[in-house]
Amino acid sequence: MSTIKKLIAVTNDEGRLVGTGIPCQPQVMGPKARICAKPGQTLHEIEINVPERFASEDDVERFHRSVHQHLKERGLV
Repeated sequence: MSTIKKLIAVTNDEGRLVGTGIPCQPQVMGPKARICAKPGQTLHEIEINVPERFASEDDVERFHRSVHQHLKERGLV
């Protein structure tokens, strides 16, 4: 099962996916975290189907391929 969610994806200058993350809901108190792109990298905010869980390393690799394909179809990489 999967759900469409907002996702942050980071790519490098060569268009390679180097990281993904789901933004946290804003909180008034407590720790805050965010994903940043370093020099030579680009941050993309996209909406994509995200599996409820990843049962294996193959699931993660399949998900990363789908994120890259999503970015490619939209001309972002």
